[in-house]
Amino acid sequence: MKTFLPFFLFIATIFSLSNAQAQQTGRIDYKLLGITFTIPQGWVGQETEGAFVIGSQTTPGMIVLTTHESTTMEQLKMEARQPMNDGQGTNLSITGELDNLGSNAIGGELTGTMQYQTIKGYAIGVINPHGQGVIILTASLPAQYSDALKEAAIKVKNSLQFREPETGPIIAQWKSQVGGRRLTYMDSYYSPSYTDGGISGGYSSETIIELCNSGDFYHSAKSDVSASGAGVSALGYSNGQGQGKWEIKVNAAGGPILQLNFYNGEVYTYDLTFQDKYLHMNGRKYFRTALEYCN
Repeated sequence: MKTFLPFFLFIATIFSLSNAQAQQTGRIDYKLLGITFTIPQGWVGQETEGAFVIGSQTTPGMIVLTTHESTTMEQLKMEARQPMNDGQGTNLSITGELDNLGSNAIGGELTGTMQYQTIKGYAIGVINPHGQGVIILTASLPAQYSDALKEAAIKVKNSLQFREPETGPIIAQWKSQVGGRRLTYMDSYYSPSYTDGGISGGYSSETIIELCNSGDFYHSAKSDVSASGAGVSALGYSNGQGQGKWEIKVNAAGGPILQLNFYNGEVYTYDLTFQDKYLHMNGRKYFRTALEYCN
């Protein structure tokens, strides 16, 4: 399922389960997401970036939970059929037919590589009627894969309960921080030639997002790259823009995110933080100024 978190986190997370102080058991409640589930008896869990990982001292492999954005079974099935490939040694796909695990859940056998290591697993997708759904994924070395790992994942799935998210003031606070503002990211670099006939060049980029109070947004991005010298001259330029609806949500860790839902079906998400009194989105500093495009 394509919406899963970056797989390079997996291996480091499994090793961190050995830290007894971080281990959790029993019922886990994510109030900001409106999601609760129970760790099976004999297993322990731990939070990591964007996910929750469950491991056992007796059953090889791991169970990982994170969220997805699909709201219908049709969307979920389409996502399940799309391979996961991060270009860094992870290439996973569902094999065979999808299993019907109830009116709001599907499952399927998973095979492929994770950090270039061959793995086998089982993936479960569950629809949440109140918000973000849940993905439950198991993974182990093929020779160590067992029905016990899959059965534990199904127990977690059966323990899931959903309710309206208790987002409290976080969404309202961030709406007031970014709503009705023009958000601008700028970056540039230039390298001069230090020798006669040498090559000089640089680039510049700019992204503008206008978040209208009506809930609409305008997005534009442009960049150019140039190089010259020693008989070489090159210039590249790109420009793109789009419109849609914006909203503030919370991610699996309860942090605020800005989500841009383009009219063409694309979705952009940005983690929101303040650092040194400046707004940062996905780690990049954005300037907040007055609107220009919104009516």
